Amino acid sequence: MHKCFMALARGPLPVAAILALTSLLPSAHAGIVVGGTRVVFEGGKRETSISVNNKGDLPYIVQAWVEDADNQPPFLVTPPMSRLEGEKESLLRIICVKCDQLPSDKESVFWLSIKEIPPMVDGDNVLQLAVRTRIKLFYRPRDLKGNVGDAPLQLAWTIGQAADGAATLEVNNPTPYFVSFSKLTATGASGEQNIKARMLAPFGKDSYPLDRGMVATAVSFSTINDYGADVDSPAVPIKSH
Repeated sequence: MHKCFMALARGPLPVAAILALTSLLPSAHAGIVVGGTRVVFEGGKRETSISVNNKGDLPYIVQAWVEDADNQPPFLVTPPMSRLEGEKESLLRIICVKCDQLPSDKESVFWLSIKEIPPMVDGDNVLQLAVRTRIKLFYRPRDLKGNVGDAPLQLAWTIGQAADGAATLEVNNPTPYFVSFSKLTATGASGEQNIKARMLAPFGKDSYPLDRGMVATAVSFSTINDYGADVDSPAVPIKSH
């Protein structure tokens, strides 16, 4: 889940006031709470939904849409814009209008954006924050081979070599599912190395540089399941080419 803060200021604000207000950013978005960190759209269904809850006392305008790299997502969100009263909850319906154009042999991923627009506040020196939350939206076709929960254990790990001769940790995903890492650690007789891993695409490969002198023989990792929870996997030996 990603959050983006957009400041809407009216009137001149002293520098000290701006610094004081911006220091409160992490706790300033107590208005709209999204009911999940990801959405899985099951193939064969026409729609799914996710809840939005206004935890504050004041009404917010909620705007929602789906994004992809080509800016032509096959989903519509309804209502695209609505007013949500304080301490109330509503549902955003995500409707698939072009899912027949998506690959049927693997998952596809999009971004669901939800922006909360605060009510206008009287006064000349006002700094308001419009917050946009982005969560992943996975489209999962029907009748995919295997099981999404087993995908992390199907990954194949090997040691490779970069163009400069440095050792790399390589991973291959033979499944039709995305694998999202929350933690990845390479271990060996020389110690361990924490790796910042990216989401691995279906039937995709990735490569991570290893520290000089690191002789990795196994990996341990955690992945994020459909419900946003971390799932630890047992240590897996690294195979040689």
